[in-house]
Amino acid sequence: MKKNEIIKNLKFFREIQPKEEFSNRSKTALLSYFSQNKSYPKLETTLAKKESPRLVSSLVRKVAVSFSFTLAALILLVGIFYLTREISPLFLPGLNESKIRAEAEVINNQINIKFSQLEKFKETASQENKILRQTATNQLDHLNEIVLDKEKKEVDLSSAQSLLEKNKELNQILESLSQE
Repeated sequence: MKKNEIIKNLKFFREIQPKEEFSNRSKTALLSYFSQNKSYPKLETTLAKKESPRLVSSLVRKVAVSFSFTLAALILLVGIFYLTREISPLFLPGLNESKIRAEAEVINNQINIKFSQLEKFKETASQENKILRQTATNQLDHLNEIVLDKEKKEVDLSSAQSLLEKNKELNQILESLSQE
């Protein structure tokens, strides 16, 4: 037989159908046999009894493996937490929170000191600026006539004699020191 003839025969056999009367009788006979004969083997229960120990042991193995992986992951996470909390500040000082806060406080104090120095600098700069303006002008405050008149009035003439006496005493002290 050739390949084409075999394919043709298979198609022909595929189209063959049992008569309807035969298929109804066969169904009825099979159903009545199983309903009268209660000892027919139950396919599902037999397989379950045979496979039950294997299924249980397989399930127990799977649960044990998953439990061991879960336990290993938990131990790993606790270990990582411990290492980052306790040991890593020794190797990575940037992770030590207390040292970072102390360093930030030192920097803050240095900034405050620099700000206070800036304020002092502003005060001295304004005083220097005033002095520079006075020296830049032809008229100086300490040689100003109004200031000199004011100072004259403050000096009492009676105290002028006491000043002369004090000047004499100072001159004598200076002469004694220069001779020694």
